[in-house]
Amino acid sequence: MKASIYARLSQDKRKGSAEEGSSVQAQVEACKAFIAAKGWTLDKTYVDNDISATSGAVRPQFEQMLKDSPANVVAFKSDRISRDVMDTLRLKASGVTGWLCDGGKLDFSSSDSTMLTLFRSVIDSTEQTKKSERQKLATLRDAKAGKYRGSIRPFGQDRTGAWVEPEASAVREATGKLLSGEWTFFKVATEWNTRGLLTPQTGKQGGREWTSGTVSQYFKRPRLKGYQEYEGTLYKLTDWKPLLSEEEFEHIQLMRDSRKTGVRGKQGYRHKPHLLSGFIECGVCGRKLNASYRGKPTNTRAYSCPTPRHLSRAAEPIEKMLVSRLLVPLFTPSASSVLEPHGAEEANKLRKELLELTKAHREWLDEAVEAGMRPALIVARESKHEAGIADLKARLAELEADSVFAGIDWVTHVKETDDFSSFEPIALAKWAELTTDRQRALIQALYASVRVQKQGVGTGTRFKPEHVLVEPTPLLLELEKAAHQWMTYSIMNSLFG
Repeated sequence: MKASIYARLSQDKRKGSAEEGSSVQAQVEACKAFIAAKGWTLDKTYVDNDISATSGAVRPQFEQMLKDSPANVVAFKSDRISRDVMDTLRLKASGVTGWLCDGGKLDFSSSDSTMLTLFRSVIDSTEQTKKSERQKLATLRDAKAGKYRGSIRPFGQDRTGAWVEPEASAVREATGKLLSGEWTFFKVATEWNTRGLLTPQTGKQGGREWTSGTVSQYFKRPRLKGYQEYEGTLYKLTDWKPLLSEEEFEHIQLMRDSRKTGVRGKQGYRHKPHLLSGFIECGVCGRKLNASYRGKPTNTRAYSCPTPRHLSRAAEPIEKMLVSRLLVPLFTPSASSVLEPHGAEEANKLRKELLELTKAHREWLDEAVEAGMRPALIVARESKHEAGIADLKARLAELEADSVFAGIDWVTHVKETDDFSSFEPIALAKWAELTTDRQRALIQALYASVRVQKQGVGTGTRFKPEHVLVEPTPLLLELEKAAHQWMTYSIMNSLFG
């Protein structure tokens, strides 16, 4: 008799290591021994590794097995092949008989055996649900008690919250650099990797180099300010020494949120040489280009795609092209009639209100948990709080564009009213007076997208504007229109008085 094998593992803790898949392979070996002991012949082997039984995720090999409909399938235990009654019914519909290494059987050969098989599936499913409930209650109890729940120690700290050097100092330094606009998450990852500061390692996990994405996720964790999240609620960690203050943590979250929601002008936190990093796109794959240097850091600056062998272009010509287009429209007196930057002060008030509301809610939550308030009341308050936060963020986003342009020094002096050649140098000087944060914000507010295209064969390496596809925002087009009208009026006024 032929028999196939099905094996599954919910979470492969060895994933990414040389031993990835070893646990599920042990199931396969046990099933092979079972088949050999029966004197059967091994047919196909189906394996789904690192797929949870409770997440509802599709199991590709399980689906393939149902499609192939082998008459007999051997599994290590019943919960490896059937997660619930629906899985059992699907096995029955496919004509599969399940054999288990522990002596059990998914038998559908008669009405009585089918009933017993379904009863067993119900019991297994119920036990799995109860186990999950017990785990959740234990986790909630630990969270309320302020116990750290992570399986891996956090970077910069041990599992008690004490600082671990030199990681803790690196986190404090990176926080200051991020908030001042000197570093980005990409820069933080580069610095930490250069210093040999890898992700924390426990068993087979961790011990890897940082990327901009993993750094961004790291700074998202509330444990940095002394809290941990469970089921959407924050619980204060007991005897925990935070790496960040509440204000520092919330400021970084505002920067992350603005990037995620596409609100422009919120994350100008790169050096001037990196004016366009993370904004312009690769024409091959669409990924954002990062600042780099061709050779040593003293060599030519470039914007390069993170994907190997994709686009890399000299930085200065692209920056000059984009800046030169916006200088006249942005600094002419006519720009004020288009921009009307009235929202900067209000935006600052909203940011302060957002921070104060968040802090007040955290304090209330601590008191509610300590007082043993009913969960239903906590959930209701949490829902109301989240709605208030969402409303504040929406209002802040509406005002953000205005705040980008607040305080712009409109240029009114031109040496000769009928000669505007002197205007651009004055505007360029005004541009140079702006901080890099402001320059990046203005560029992102006036250009919807900038994509560097691949140059054709035989075009050489010299920069050509036609290889950069620029999409201006409606605001820039409106500013250009107003600037054209202003210059036309000024020339006419000069000629005819």
